Amino acid sequence: MQTRRYLNDSEDEATTTDSKGKGKLNKPIKLTNDYFKKSSTLQVSKDLESLKGFGPWTVTMFLMFAMERLDVFDIDDLGIRKGLNMYMNDRAGLVKEVEKLFENDTLVRSHNVHNYKEENIDADVAFAIADQFRPYRTLFMFILWRISGTDYETMGKTTV
Repeated sequence: MQTRRYLNDSEDEATTTDSKGKGKLNKPIKLTNDYFKKSSTLQVSKDLESLKGFGPWTVTMFLMFAMERLDVFDIDDLGIRKGLNMYMNDRAGLVKEVEKLFENDTLVRSHNVHNYKEENIDADVAFAIADQFRPYRTLFMFILWRISGTDYETMGKTTV
């Protein structure tokens, strides 16, 4: 059975319900400032993605712009893939070095990450390159957006 969490505006808590919105299944999560300060990026991602309407891209943008987390990287953003493709095309030697690390079993390939054939990007290579920027992968994403020509500044602005 698929589960979803719904944000309860009046109490600032998320309640897990079944996929049809009936019945509580788990204990509510209190989405407080303390929760966001103390929780890891992974925990916040998992909790927010369980809320209806919060997918991986939305959570990534929330972590980057609202929470100002510095070590976030998501290859599912089209602007990131476009910028990454341009970045990797200019650094063919780097891509070859990373691929050799996979061939020599220095790095292990992920079995659940897919490749983006339309941009000619191997996701494992992309994550390995992004890992060089830890703990500032968010800044690497800003660089990739700039390379791709994406206006990332408008992503962080809210309209009224």
